[in-house]
Amino acid sequence: MKKFIDHLVWAVQDLEAAKKSWETLGFQVTPRGTHPFGTANHLLMADQFFVELLSVLDPSKVIPNTADQLSFSALNQAFLARDQGVSMIVLSSEDAAADVANYQALGLAAYPPTYFSRGITLPDGTAAEVAFSIAFIVSPDLPQLSFFVCQHHYPNHFWKAAYQLHANSFMGLKRVELVLETPAKQEAFFCKLLGTSASIIDGIYQFVTPAETILLMTPAQFKKRNGLTLESKEKGVRLVAFQLKDLQRLKGLAAQSSFTIAYASTEFVLLRDPVTTIWLRFECF
Repeated sequence: MKKFIDHLVWAVQDLEAAKKSWETLGFQVTPRGTHPFGTANHLLMADQFFVELLSVLDPSKVIPNTADQLSFSALNQAFLARDQGVSMIVLSSEDAAADVANYQALGLAAYPPTYFSRGITLPDGTAAEVAFSIAFIVSPDLPQLSFFVCQHHYPNHFWKAAYQLHANSFMGLKRVELVLETPAKQEAFFCKLLGTSASIIDGIYQFVTPAETILLMTPAQFKKRNGLTLESKEKGVRLVAFQLKDLQRLKGLAAQSSFTIAYASTEFVLLRDPVTTIWLRFECF
């Protein structure tokens, strides 16, 4: 089965500062959610996609990794010790256990699902519960980035249209661009992970999912494609392209935000996140 991105985990040191920063760009941010294993989040929601702003708030509750299971909180804690930004790419799942069996049959290192739940505040102010089964899949050549599938057990509580209304007209994800030293080494992994094949255009590996596109490229290819130069340490997800209904709305908000406008035209706006140094590209739907 072809997979698509359910959400991106956007790890930051200061969760409330990140919340306020993204609000200045016209995103509606959900109330804080707290996990039982020491992390907390705010979400930027679209239809069947969201960005998860996440921090480790209580290190004493972080669950350590073991030989048999990886820990969501420990992986994000380790990521934040060296960087901020997209720590995890999370794929959709209707059955996490079946996905694990399929990945293992394909020869991928897939861990058994873990279940957890947390309380949420619905748009009308009432309390409810959401629950998930998540299962990690590991690429040994990509230690800076984690992957897992996410099965939503109460989707009717989670996907709320009222939380998908944004002043900047945000509609969802269009593209994720990863910068790697040797993208060719990751082709087989991504093919199996996403259930699709790669197209190679100008040396860039392109994976088209039912919802978005994922690109793998070298630093030199990233510079040629986007006109942007990266620092030597900048690997992993370096650009995320979002879809909007109205680009003009975003332009006005961006000018008053904490994000740096690198380029603006009638076709797209390119911003630099001052905290994570990831490039954000906004395009019309």
